[in-house]
Amino acid sequence: MRDPLIKRIPRELAKDASKYIAIFIMMVLLISMCSGMRVGNESLKAAYYESFELYNLEDGHITFDKALPDTLRSELEEKGGVTLFDSIYFDEATAETGADIRVYRLSDTLNNPCLLSGDFPAADNEIAIDRVFAKNNDINVGDSITLCGKALKITGFIALPNYSTLFEKNTDPMFDSINFSVAVMTDSGYESIGSRNISYNYAWKYNTSYSDDIEAAELSDKLTDVLEDVLTDYDEAIVEEQVNELTDRLEAASEEYGDILGDAFEEKVNEITDTITEGAEEYGKLYQASIEKKLTEISENAQKGAEEYAALYMATGEKPKKSDLSVNVDDFTFGIIENTVAAMLSGEEYTAHSEQDFINEYIDSVPKPAKDELTVDVDDFMFGVIEDSVEAAVRGEEYGGPSEDDFKDAYIDTVPRPKKEDISVPLDDFLFGIIEDAVDAELNGEDYEMPEDEAFEDEIDKTDIISVDDYLPRYLNQGVTFSIDDIGGDEAGTMVMCYMMIAVIAFIFAVTISNTIVSEAGVIGTLRASGYTKGELVRHYMAVPIIVTLISAVVGNIIGYTVLKDFCVNLYLGSYSLTTYKTLWNASAFLVSTVGPMILMLVINLFVLISKLKLSPLKFLRHDLKKNSNKKAVRLNTKIPFKTRFSLRIILTNLPGYIVMIIGILFGSVLISFGDMFPRMLDDYKDMIVEDIISNYQYILYDSEEAQGTADESAEKFAMSSYDFSKEGFLTDSISVYGIEKDSRYVPAEIPEGKVLISTGISKKFGLNAGDTIELDEKYKRDSSYILEIGGVYDYNSSLAVFMDLDDYNRTFGEKSDYFTGYFSDNELTDLDPDDVAAVMTASDYTKLSDQLMVSMGSMMDLIRWFGALFFIIVMYILCKQIIDRNFQSIAITKILGFRNKEIGGLYIVSTAVVVVIGLALAVPFIDILMRVVFEKYLYTMMAGYFPYIMSPMTYVVMIVTGLACFAIVAVLQMRKVSRVSKSEALKNVE
Repeated sequence: MRDPLIKRIPRELAKDASKYIAIFIMMVLLISMCSGMRVGNESLKAAYYESFELYNLEDGHITFDKALPDTLRSELEEKGGVTLFDSIYFDEATAETGADIRVYRLSDTLNNPCLLSGDFPAADNEIAIDRVFAKNNDINVGDSITLCGKALKITGFIALPNYSTLFEKNTDPMFDSINFSVAVMTDSGYESIGSRNISYNYAWKYNTSYSDDIEAAELSDKLTDVLEDVLTDYDEAIVEEQVNELTDRLEAASEEYGDILGDAFEEKVNEITDTITEGAEEYGKLYQASIEKKLTEISENAQKGAEEYAALYMATGEKPKKSDLSVNVDDFTFGIIENTVAAMLSGEEYTAHSEQDFINEYIDSVPKPAKDELTVDVDDFMFGVIEDSVEAAVRGEEYGGPSEDDFKDAYIDTVPRPKKEDISVPLDDFLFGIIEDAVDAELNGEDYEMPEDEAFEDEIDKTDIISVDDYLPRYLNQGVTFSIDDIGGDEAGTMVMCYMMIAVIAFIFAVTISNTIVSEAGVIGTLRASGYTKGELVRHYMAVPIIVTLISAVVGNIIGYTVLKDFCVNLYLGSYSLTTYKTLWNASAFLVSTVGPMILMLVINLFVLISKLKLSPLKFLRHDLKKNSNKKAVRLNTKIPFKTRFSLRIILTNLPGYIVMIIGILFGSVLISFGDMFPRMLDDYKDMIVEDIISNYQYILYDSEEAQGTADESAEKFAMSSYDFSKEGFLTDSISVYGIEKDSRYVPAEIPEGKVLISTGISKKFGLNAGDTIELDEKYKRDSSYILEIGGVYDYNSSLAVFMDLDDYNRTFGEKSDYFTGYFSDNELTDLDPDDVAAVMTASDYTKLSDQLMVSMGSMMDLIRWFGALFFIIVMYILCKQIIDRNFQSIAITKILGFRNKEIGGLYIVSTAVVVVIGLALAVPFIDILMRVVFEKYLYTMMAGYFPYIMSPMTYVVMIVTGLACFAIVAVLQMRKVSRVSKSEALKNVE
């Protein structure tokens, strides 16, 4: 016998058709989104992974600063277990828009291009460019672009497997499919451009296969070690050869310098010796005249004294004393007088003193010639030598003369030093200075210490030294992995969102069923008393939700597999340069989009039904559905106005439904705010970048030493380089380090000596502040980390940057004292030679991130915003209708009591409005907290670079206005429903 309860199902659906249609629409949208996203994403993922083999995707690439020699290439391949492929490219800006085009040779060996439309280039003046870039710039096949002054015809649109996402640099915070594209040309066409901006890039494939990223990382680590060892050995051999040659030059130059200085010194000594000889001859004559004068005086006094001595002696018979003589004589002369007179009186022969005896006796009393008495021009040293030599000769002594060291001490500083031009060995100022300092140290008897190795950096010719500019294994290449990560992440996020919303709808069903059980309590009690089991009733009341869900699943899958599948795929194809794909039908899409929601709906409603149907049939017949018989209604103060109490009672009576409504409002508010905040955030961020920009123009030079410079007074020198910064829990970021001149007009900040300032972005993203340190690593070099002490935070949100004094910069990073890389300027520097300028950075270069996000996410944000509004309307409509339906009898009674439709509607609509306002008020802090958590705990850890969290107050205004507008629509519909309630409803179900 057919179950009579089945007949109630169509009546139930027809009775609440509007409610079930609303639920049906929402379920169809959610399920179609789930199935469309699933099918589209799985098809794209399959094509993505197939492209690895189909287009022979690289396992990674290395970019060197110059072409790789064959011997070094073979060694890397052998020791690293890889095969290297030429993947050399150049970057040039288009004359039309200034967009950067990275041009490769057309290849059929590795990273082969996928032709999406048109043809591959065949002539020198033809080029094929990326499809997404062409779409974003309204470029069509047959159009032309200009590179290096040469017009190139676009023959087709391509996708390169290693550029599924157009990242110009792997460290960029966001890809840029508006201002950057890859392209291919024929070999001869490539050569005809004549670009100077060539990057010597080599892609590799491992000789052994790997199964996952862990094994790939192990192989990459091995290759990294090999690369470091091979390059270090190669570079060290070049440096060692140059150091040996440099040492030989220094030794030869030192020897030649010494010979020249020695010859000059010997010449000086000969000149001094001749002067001394001439001066000594003149000095001797003057001295001899003084001596002779002295001796004559002594002789005359002795003769007079002898005569007087003899007369006194003969007169007295006694020897006179010296004091008896009237002649003034000394003891020596008096002795001679005594001996001479005694010999004369005794008739003996007297031996007179020699002239030398007289000289020795009286030489000290003979006045010596003064220096100014000489006609020869002599200095103190020469005059001293003259005095000593003549004195020795007069005394009859030997005189050794001054030593060579004496001459050096006296005259080495007067000897002219050899000039750099006098040395036949070629030397620069630095090397010649070393020779001078070494010779001076030797002359002064000191030890000479050679300068540190870093000081010889500029003496090494780095022409043949090879450095790594970029090393990127495939598993770290954002150009390869970003798209698939985003597809997978979006799919997971969308599924979670859909399931959460389906859960909300399931709870709406549960509230509906709960209210149905309350309104049909007498019927249920009668059926139970008539022999119907709980299971039969559960199945009966489960039928409507399951039927609605099942029909929604069927319709949703049809729409999802057709319309929304293409929509979801096009969303990704609008942002990512994916290769061709085929739609794949898979069981997982059915399980996720149909079976999952069915189970979720079944479990939630089954739980509610089983919980409600536990009561006895008698309680149902008595309409006593309270589990706790002692539970009483909340008493409201009678001082509260009647209408207010009535509204509060409505809220308390329908609290479960209102709680579900608030949850729905929070979900809808998040969607509306999320869809509205990003476009505003991007605009605010763009304005912030323009406001924060250091200067209107930043000129980067190829070589500041060779550049001719600028006379513009607004130009200010700066140095800049990029270093890696790693912190646990974050991706490795590229940090721009600026060396700033003192009292800079462009970075007006006091930078403490020996310390650095970090940008606001670094501080907020990584939680660093004054007093902390930041460790920066130089890419792909061993033992090249720099630990910098943070002296403060500079208000700069545009990028992750470190600012330091230019002198500190050059000392820290081993550059010359006058080193710089470019100019800040608010004016265009027209006097710079274009051939000296590597790049010019303007505001547009810094706003690429926001421009790209706007293009990539604009349509998605609009979709999310409107979907949130629709979710708002449907949830509020269903729950408001449920509240009106549950209170039909009360509404009818109030009509009998004389209340007008407007007044009755006001009571119920105001109650719901209060809940809506509470929900919207709760949504404001909820959204702010949620978004901050998403940014700080998720987004910042999953992205390189920095994007500030900016929530515009207008977003909250839009969210609240949208919510109230949606409620207004629902309120109008519910007022119509209230007006249709008949007074006869008050007489129904009265027991």
